Amino acid sequence: MDEKRARILDAAYAKFSAYGFARTSMADIAEAASMSRPALYQHYGNKEEIFRAMLAKILDDAADRAIEALTDGDDLEAQLDGFLQRWSGDLAESWRATEHGDDLVEAKAGHAKPVVEAVNRRVHKALRERLGRLVTDPAPLVDLLLLAPMGFKYDEPSMPKLRRRLATLASSVARSAESG
Repeated sequence: MDEKRARILDAAYAKFSAYGFARTSMADIAEAASMSRPALYQHYGNKEEIFRAMLAKILDDAADRAIEALTDGDDLEAQLDGFLQRWSGDLAESWRATEHGDDLVEAKAGHAKPVVEAVNRRVHKALRERLGRLVTDPAPLVDLLLLAPMGFKYDEPSMPKLRRRLATLASSVARSAESG
């Protein structure tokens, strides 16, 4: 990614985080990226396109870190915990750190479904490959690892509590996978 596009996406994240998706304008993003609106339009056609590119960058970076955690050392529990902390914990923490994180998560569902689906396919594949070394059908464990954290956030726990829940899930899935 070239430097200008990276600057635009960083500016977009700052503005979407501060104002929410609906209230952020192309003019806001251009100003934050220190460029004119016409210059911004040379790189992106509209706010939705910028949002998709920004989200793709955030999710791809998180997926890269999470997938890398699956290869750290030989301890499955530590690998799964590292995966969950990078994928679910770090993303939750970054959304919570912004005033409009909930708005961004909602906008993600409406404006960036193909981006989310592509990243989810990568994450699913990595988990299936890692757990497939231990169990014949890793799909139920993969589903548990990826869907349970959504429920863990339902009661809006503190970040330490959410991270403990993720660690407990990793431990439970590791024990299940290692026992056959």
